[in-house]
Amino acid sequence: MGFQISETMEDLWQKQGASTDMMLSNREEDRSLMENRGSKILDKRARLGALRCLSQMLEEMTGSQSSWFEVVLLLDHYSSHCPSLAKLPVTCAVIARMVAKDVGNDDDNYPVKTNPLLDKKSAGRAIAEGFANWMETTFNCKADDIPKHPSMIQEEMEVVKALDWKVHYPCLERWLCLYSTRFSGLIGVRSAAQFEGMKEFVRTSARAILTTNETVAQDLSHGDLALGLFCSSLVRGGYLPLMSLKPEEVDETEWSDLFILVAPQELGGKAEERASASSQILELLCMVVQEDEKEICQKVHHAVRELKWAARWIHNYRRNVRYGQAPLQVLAAA
Repeated sequence: MGFQISETMEDLWQKQGASTDMMLSNREEDRSLMENRGSKILDKRARLGALRCLSQMLEEMTGSQSSWFEVVLLLDHYSSHCPSLAKLPVTCAVIARMVAKDVGNDDDNYPVKTNPLLDKKSAGRAIAEGFANWMETTFNCKADDIPKHPSMIQEEMEVVKALDWKVHYPCLERWLCLYSTRFSGLIGVRSAAQFEGMKEFVRTSARAILTTNETVAQDLSHGDLALGLFCSSLVRGGYLPLMSLKPEEVDETEWSDLFILVAPQELGGKAEERASASSQILELLCMVVQEDEKEICQKVHHAVRELKWAARWIHNYRRNVRYGQAPLQVLAAA
């Protein structure tokens, strides 16, 4: 049909911080991050404990989990080069503190408490020290002490140096904001509440995937994971029929079985209407995310496979906990 993005739409996206140039720039950063990622992988149990520690520290220092994807991205990138178990509690403290300071700089009204981390009696320090004790018990290794000022500043410099002096990468939350802003501006949404629910599905699914699979960061960037889950949420929301996102090499039965976690249980009697409009929406979607249809289908396939694996992992883990075969406290908010 040959849709084109108008200057008016680009101007609107620009004002909303979701321009095509910005998205392509973020994609380049995404690719650069993957290319520069190390080959080392943090121990699964240690990583789960670290994610739980980071989650608790964010809650204590910012009162929110809004930066969770950012700290996970930094932890995985840093650990791919420096997977030291002894330094892991200090690494978590440093990453949480750096991200919390950024939150405070972005919003003067946000209740960020970074300095208490340097205070011997602070809750943030207690969380990090509790994680260090757990590491020592679980792995029989002496964890480094959580430093005070100015040693904490020196530790921050070591982490930033290992990250090639760059700590701001496009995390999944930023990608979701870009895709959802561009989609709602170009195509529109049927219900603001429903669209928010679709975005929350992406966040919840991504958190489950990133929590349960320590190797996913090696071959799936935050940008690609966000794209796959966002596009799959369009099926969940009824914007696209299930088969419109099926890769050519996957048969319909396999695709339906794989997509059972994402696809709506009831199509609401609008299948014909959706089918007639799906080709137009899919073409517009390609413009929104700046990818061709084949690439979108492949990334949806990858993301949904990871989601199914994560759901199975969580189910098995909770079953093991029920029978006393796994320590519940190590599961990081899955």
